[in-house]
Amino acid sequence: MRGLALTTTDVHGVDPRSFYLQSLDEPAAQHQARIDLSQSMRNGNVRPKADFVQDLASLDVRYVCLDKAKKRIRDVITRDGWTATRHNARLTCYSPGG
Repeated sequence: MRGLALTTTDVHGVDPRSFYLQSLDEPAAQHQARIDLSQSMRNGNVRPKADFVQDLASLDVRYVCLDKAKKRIRDVITRDGWTATRHNARLTCYSPGG
């Protein structure tokens, strides 16, 4: 028997372009979560909303990459059990539970 690596093409950005938001057909709660997450990712060290991690879960986000400026978001997700899984010169990426 051989192991088979499975990948998916079902990878979606939370908000790849803000003008796409108006054309998404999704439940209102998910749509609001997408808007809130998008606003949290703006440049700088923006303070995320209290339900930031719940918003990630509602959109089934399993991978978040942050630059060094996003310290507040990094603090929130690591406090909730997300761990760094990948680093490069500009970004550190996190997954829930590693």
